[in-house]
Amino acid sequence: MKEYNVCSIGSFSHVIQVAHVSKPVITDPIQYTIDDITRNYKNPLSVDQICKQFLISSRQFQRKFKKASGMTYTKMLQDIRIHESCSLLLDTSWSVQTIALEVGIHDMKYFYRIFKERCGLTPHEFRFNACSNIQ
Repeated sequence: MKEYNVCSIGSFSHVIQVAHVSKPVITDPIQYTIDDITRNYKNPLSVDQICKQFLISSRQFQRKFKKASGMTYTKMLQDIRIHESCSLLLDTSWSVQTIALEVGIHDMKYFYRIFKERCGLTPHEFRFNACSNIQ
């Protein structure tokens, strides 16, 4: 038998024993969500999907997520998408619309708004400034 230390809700943890485990059992919805957002930022699971999977209320999940990560689910997803879009703006000649779609944002007004909030520049200004600094 293998022993797994399981993170549980609250301030205690306990050990479970599992015989012949082929896959580790995912018991921490927060770490699972962070891993999912990082791997699959184009099309991540929704909060509702995560809550159903882990049998946790949306409010409880959001509270625990913010406590563990220091930011909301939406903010983390936005930050990862904007970080990736900055890389694509610098490394490709793709249009801003193509980049927005590539990172999973289908509304161009929304993309421009959150990009400017996070970077202080529009995507075009960001690319232009980066190109100007190279020359």
